[in-house]
Amino acid sequence: MPGSKPFTRDDEALFFGRDEDISKLGTFITVEKTTVLYGKSGLGKTSLLNAGVPQIGSRVPGTEDLEQIRKMCALHKRLAFVQMTKHEFLDSEYHKERTTFADGTTVTVDWNDKTVQIKPELN
Repeated sequence: MPGSKPFTRDDEALFFGRDEDISKLGTFITVEKTTVLYGKSGLGKTSLLNAGVPQIGSRVPGTEDLEQIRKMCALHKRLAFVQMTKHEFLDSEYHKERTTFADGTTVTVDWNDKTVQIKPELN
């Protein structure tokens, strides 16, 4: 049975209560080449795409966001032409992973804790 009429882009200001979903989807959209949103009919997938995703682009970045952007820019500058030598998952659920590069840099991501550890640290 289909859900109620979905929110549209014009309803963006009325669309609330799904901040965590918007944040997660925004992360997937910016990190992954392809993102697939699936689920049962009536759960609000269309509303999330129509009225939630536009909020990602309209959010004003805060100090923490800008610091993350600076950190990722510095990482990309360091590793732009460095070969990745190893990638491994550190747990059986694939929530923690580490990538090692030819210059000795390691990047460890914990998707549960939403943390990134870079060694040696960036300047």
